[in-house]
Amino acid sequence: MRTKRIVSWIMTIVIACIMYFGEPFVLSSNSSKEDKTQITLYAPTHMQVAFKHALKNSEMQEDYEMVMVNDKNADICVEYGKENDEEYFKFAFSPFVVAYTQQEDYIKQLEKSEVVIPSQYEKNYREIDFLKIIDEVRKDGLWENLGVSKLDKIKVFYPERESVYWNDFFDFMLITINGGIYPQTAKEFETANEVVKEFEESIYTEGLSDFKEQISRTGGFPENVLYVLPEQEAYINGSFSKEIFFPTVTVYLNYYIKRNELTNILISHFSDNNFFAGGSFYYVLVNEYYRNNEYLEIPTSVDYITGERNVYNVAKIPKNKEAILSTNAQEQ
Repeated sequence: MRTKRIVSWIMTIVIACIMYFGEPFVLSSNSSKEDKTQITLYAPTHMQVAFKHALKNSEMQEDYEMVMVNDKNADICVEYGKENDEEYFKFAFSPFVVAYTQQEDYIKQLEKSEVVIPSQYEKNYREIDFLKIIDEVRKDGLWENLGVSKLDKIKVFYPERESVYWNDFFDFMLITINGGIYPQTAKEFETANEVVKEFEESIYTEGLSDFKEQISRTGGFPENVLYVLPEQEAYINGSFSKEIFFPTVTVYLNYYIKRNELTNILISHFSDNNFFAGGSFYYVLVNEYYRNNEYLEIPTSVDYITGERNVYNVAKIPKNKEAILSTNAQEQ
């Protein structure tokens, strides 16, 4: 009797799976006879699969198909620097990191000169004092001054002003220059901003809008080059070996979705965790290395990366940062 009951359970599960997975196939076959309504998506390429999951979990995929476009007027638009715009919803974030060669002899020299130091929270991890890098590229741009022998001039690649990363990267620079906190006065802001301009104008730095292209052109992460970029970009940009350093204090690159009737429906299904559908929108995102409020930690077992971790220090950015600086400027 027990054997029959077990067999019966197995058959029931098999039939249920056939019905569950077979139904979408049938619906897909039938719907292919008719054109589905297109939903356009403007977002990073690696977010596409997550948004398709959201569409599936909202049960809209029977009538709609998602198509990526390079147009901010898309039905679904992901943008940046919208922290003060109530029309946008923040759904993901990625801390800025510094990517460097994995060659341990160079890293050991940076440790000896205390450019690379133990993590504040976990001594087995290493962090980089990026202010020392900023100061050096504003002067001689010599690796020797950073404690590294056998290397000549340093090169730092960073997000340029016209890139989507700039708003948050600028905050990272201000905080780094201002001792780990956002400027509290107009004078602090002006001082830090001047240093940022000198960093940009240095012959030892170069702004980028496309990290993938540049990483490809440099053949990965050479020993004389530092890349400052969002963590997610460091993970997905090719299988080049690299060491990831968190700065002693970092900030997030934040991702926002513009609210409208369609996106509000999708947002309401972002947390839906359908096992058979492959998990929730947020689960798919984190497996593309986008951190989010439901999954603060990313998978950190990657063969060609060392230094990956989920322990780091993030600075708080005042929501009314412009107002703070404006008020202080008027008082001075």
